[in-house]
Amino acid sequence: GKAPLRTPPAAVMLAARSVVSATARALSRPAGARAFASAPVEADVVMIDYAELTDPSPPPSLIGRIQRAYGPNGLGILAVSNVPDYEERRKALLPLARRLASLPEDELTKLEDPASFYSVGWSHGKEVFQGKPDLAKGSFYANPLHNEVDLSALGEEEAARLRKEYAPFLAANRWPESIPELEDAFMQLGSLIVSTGALVGRACDALVAASGVGETSSLEEVVLQSRVPKGRLLWYFPVEEPAADSATAFDGAIDDSWCGWHNDHGSLTGLCRAMFVDEDGNEASVTDPAAGLYARARDGTVARVTLPEGCMGFQIGETAQVCSGGVLQATPHAVRAAGAPGIGRAQLAVFMEPEWDGKMELPSGISHEDVMRDAKGRVLPKGVPSLAGRFEVGDTFGTFSDKTLKEYYG
Repeated sequence: GKAPLRTPPAAVMLAARSVVSATARALSRPAGARAFASAPVEADVVMIDYAELTDPSPPPSLIGRIQRAYGPNGLGILAVSNVPDYEERRKALLPLARRLASLPEDELTKLEDPASFYSVGWSHGKEVFQGKPDLAKGSFYANPLHNEVDLSALGEEEAARLRKEYAPFLAANRWPESIPELEDAFMQLGSLIVSTGALVGRACDALVAASGVGETSSLEEVVLQSRVPKGRLLWYFPVEEPAADSATAFDGAIDDSWCGWHNDHGSLTGLCRAMFVDEDGNEASVTDPAAGLYARARDGTVARVTLPEGCMGFQIGETAQVCSGGVLQATPHAVRAAGAPGIGRAQLAVFMEPEWDGKMELPSGISHEDVMRDAKGRVLPKGVPSLAGRFEVGDTFGTFSDKTLKEYYG
């Protein structure tokens, strides 16, 4: 069923209505993007303080910033500052990504799980971007809340059926024996991203409630109630020669040399600030002004997104786009390699999403065509499968997820 929306404070609702009514007057290019003559467009990332998200009476400007980040003219990402314990947990986990990717091949093979579309444990070269295996990065997947989701109340036979049918959601975590500290570090940082994501979801709900799209599901409740968030510890392998000069003016066709263009298909993705790591496993300083995360807005503008020090990032996914009636918009993004030999990049992403049987319901009064207006591929980079080609009214998230994974894994 549909989770009820929590009623935001009156001042926030008033501000949200003002923001929604001003959408038609939005800037012709994404809010927060500024152009440099000989460098990529640099995103002025929307910032929110953690205290604002936990305040029972948040400032009216909060919803305006949510709209600026996630609305039709936004880049689909914002940053949250001053999250308690965040930096300590980030520094405990991210250096382990290089150690994990450097394990002997036989140990990494034991961590693979083909039955789950490599959605648990180790994955390298299994994803396909633009028709080619993605060898630029290695990924380690795990549920940051539960090592194994408890299905005992359903009975042994039904639990076994679900674990087989919905393996990408329900396969048990796998941990490398040779890095015993990885499990706790992963769970500590991953669970913190989820709890912060629920607060971001609450602010998104206030914007959606004020938009007039009709009854809709709650992003906050999806994040809080789902037992199957997916954490992905990423290691982007060093590249010897980046394909493009960092001084090149970008026209949108960036060198996605570490991670190909894609949309996240879940509800909300939490990101820690990436860490560059040298060959000795030490944190490195990278001065390449073109390396890092890029997002592409509806008008085709591509902007480099740099999370400020001490901040988490949150990106909207396609499921939230559907369930909000398009008030929240997912944007394609990619990662470009650093122009420094021997330097790799570590990051944790946590995908917050409904459970396998969660219904992807359009808000009342919103048609499939309304939501697909900007989702048919016209503004997507090459190789990104369109939302319109994968979502049908009546889909559960499990069905939608299966179609999406097949696009990337074949």
